[in-house]
Amino acid sequence: MQAVLVSFQNNALDELAAPADRILEIMKSNAEVFSVKEKPQTTQNDITELCHTLTRYLNLRTGLTIKHMIDPLYQPLLDKYPGMQQTQPRLPCVTSNVTHHITTTGPPVFSKARRLAPEKL
Repeated sequence: MQAVLVSFQNNALDELAAPADRILEIMKSNAEVFSVKEKPQTTQNDITELCHTLTRYLNLRTGLTIKHMIDPLYQPLLDKYPGMQQTQPRLPCVTSNVTHHITTTGPPVFSKARRLAPEKL
């Protein structure tokens, strides 16, 4: 981890852009930016309250059941073929010793000689 402390005065935008680009080159990972002039927008109490609210929401959500709705356009088709939605049984794995080969002659097609591009000559 590398910390970068930068102080800017009332400079023109172009003058601020050059050091900002250099800072971005140094910090290629997820960077955190802090401002001394501005107060933090969230306090520890806000974060704690948010955690409690989220916990209460998740506790309420576990008692719910989810009902899947079917589009009325497809319902007659599903009624006509009731087994369509059932999952198919898994087929057993094939355990034979048969292997398949394709016999070819000559070099592979991708290795044919070709002309160099003019800029490489």
